[in-house]
Amino acid sequence: MTSFAVAPAFLDAVGPAGMLLRVQGQDCVAGSYHDPVADETRCLVEYADQALLADLSPLLPVLRARYPECTSLLVRVLPGGEVDARLSPFLTYVRYAAEPDGPAADVAEPTILRVTEVDDDCAPLVEEWMARAISDGASAQGGRPDPSVALDAARTLLAGAERTSFVAWLDGMAIGHATVRRDGYDDPSDTEFLELIDILVDSDAHRSAATRALVRACAELAGTTGLPLVGHVSHPLPGTGTDSGARIVAGLVSQGWQPAFGYRHLSLA
Repeated sequence: MTSFAVAPAFLDAVGPAGMLLRVQGQDCVAGSYHDPVADETRCLVEYADQALLADLSPLLPVLRARYPECTSLLVRVLPGGEVDARLSPFLTYVRYAAEPDGPAADVAEPTILRVTEVDDDCAPLVEEWMARAISDGASAQGGRPDPSVALDAARTLLAGAERTSFVAWLDGMAIGHATVRRDGYDDPSDTEFLELIDILVDSDAHRSAATRALVRACAELAGTTGLPLVGHVSHPLPGTGTDSGARIVAGLVSQGWQPAFGYRHLSLA
């Protein structure tokens, strides 16, 4: 089983870059970045000793002073660890640990539902689906994404030979896609993976069956690469309604996915 625990070499490497902080005798790795889709500058804590994760009080004033331009904080966490109650779920990365299953049971005629790699005819549709997913995710997390920025982000993710998109077809109509990239990489744990960057099905009646078929195609591709298949779930920020992300993660766990690592959020504004 792939471990996403922080590798000692990561802490050794970030020291010379000025990202390793010592706060009350505890280590923390932090930096800032700008998210163009959310149009927000965030402080990213890629590692913090457990004492700091459990209580951010000593760390927050240090980060505010060091990164005054940041309006929110993202903290990388591993499953099961204690975290400060002020941190809310933001992204949960899940690893597929089940074997690809057989044909979906609720498809009466399996031949009408098929999955193929994307071709030129449906490439614009995949681009549109990706842009919609990026925009919807940013909106749920408090952003006001510019459609053109979301489209540019989608095109960037879809560019290059490392990307593979699968399309689900029903009676000759494309109803959804799953897009993966072979260059997924978690820097803190020095782990390469096949990243499922988006899966979307535009058919309520066939969403479950098509999603399973698309995941199966991605899992089979992961098997040929020797890389773990990892996807992520976005969580709405507090105050925007029920955490639909938690429900989605629970459903994925029941289907053979396992939480790998995640990011939690705190507003600094």
